[in-house]
Amino acid sequence: MVFLLIEKSPSVEDFMKLRKAAGMPSRSIDGVHRGINNSLFSVIIIEEKENLTRTVGMGRIIGDGGTVYHICDMVVLPELQDQGLGSMMMDSIMNYIRKNAPKSSYVSLMADVSGFYEKWGFEDSSPTKGMFYRT
Repeated sequence: MVFLLIEKSPSVEDFMKLRKAAGMPSRSIDGVHRGINNSLFSVIIIEEKENLTRTVGMGRIIGDGGTVYHICDMVVLPELQDQGLGSMMMDSIMNYIRKNAPKSSYVSLMADVSGFYEKWGFEDSSPTKGMFYRT
């Protein structure tokens, strides 16, 4: 089995499958299509195994490309976690940020895991409170 990181967006179908497999909330197909097409940067992880290829991970950066960047949709299939695939994606994402984000840009993310993103310099935003609104 070989894992390849590719700097490109997932297909709508792969996006939906990966989010579902990870227990993340679903999104509308129209919304996914728009979102993928408006990403600043995306990565996927492809697994090649015995003449079969499948997308097993993804991550995106969205934002205005100048002052605000948001890392989102970071997913690795649960059965393939803890093998360094998420780190491969974050290394690529952070390389993009370092090369493209102007000085003093704000890079954010929301995570439900502790101890992972800190490796790349992310800090808890407390006392700032994260909020969301869902349509």
